[in-house]
Amino acid sequence: IHNNSLQRSTLVRIPSEFLRRKILDKNIWYVGDSMFHTAQWSSEHSSSTPPLSSIKIWAHLTRVLLDLRYQHGFSLVAGLIGEPKETDDFTLNLVNLILSHVKVEVDLTKPLPSVVEFVRQSGEVVEVLVSYPWLPPKCTHCHELGHVVRNCLTYIPPKAPPASSASVATAFQQKPMKKPVVNMQFVAVKTKVTKASSSSPSNTPVRSPKTVSLPTSPLVPTSLNLDSFTATKTFHPSTESPSDKPQKPSLKR
Repeated sequence: IHNNSLQRSTLVRIPSEFLRRKILDKNIWYVGDSMFHTAQWSSEHSSSTPPLSSIKIWAHLTRVLLDLRYQHGFSLVAGLIGEPKETDDFTLNLVNLILSHVKVEVDLTKPLPSVVEFVRQSGEVVEVLVSYPWLPPKCTHCHELGHVVRNCLTYIPPKAPPASSASVATAFQQKPMKKPVVNMQFVAVKTKVTKASSSSPSNTPVRSPKTVSLPTSPLVPTSLNLDSFTATKTFHPSTESPSDKPQKPSLKR
């Protein structure tokens, strides 16, 4: 395979005589939406694609009478569409008594019929519906058959106009400003309060007593730490109510 990008052509060598003849007979090939024209290479061969005026396509015939379902009968009906070329085993083996397949070479410069009519010797007019499973694409720019507008060599896509600064500023002013959203999470904390018992110490912090310095004496230590002394006094409540007046000392001996 040798590609020529300047002439948009490809030179292919096919050793099989059967495949080479079949490819040349078809003449027009399609891969996706791209068309390929095949021809036998020679020193005088032109790489330019000839104008596409006719092509071989399949046509589906509906309601062909049973007594016309043979090669000569199909040729009579297909001749109303174009030049009949061939049929397939699906049609010859009568797989479907309503639908028939025929290949015809049609003129693409003329509209293709969707219904054909013929008159029998008895004077009966028979209508046959025609549908086409595939048709070559048509360019909407150059109106030529065989390619679409995105593959057209003469089509130049328009450039998008640049956006003006005024329109950008207007669009920026019209755009609402979003307030920042602070995601605050609140956590409920349960505090268990217990009633302090009478014997428990007070919650007020107790300051430790300071050290008191005394005069130097051989019998008294230099410093006296009050923490080492603990004075305890027990009070016994009296059952009798105290007197309002203080008691006088007794003079009796």
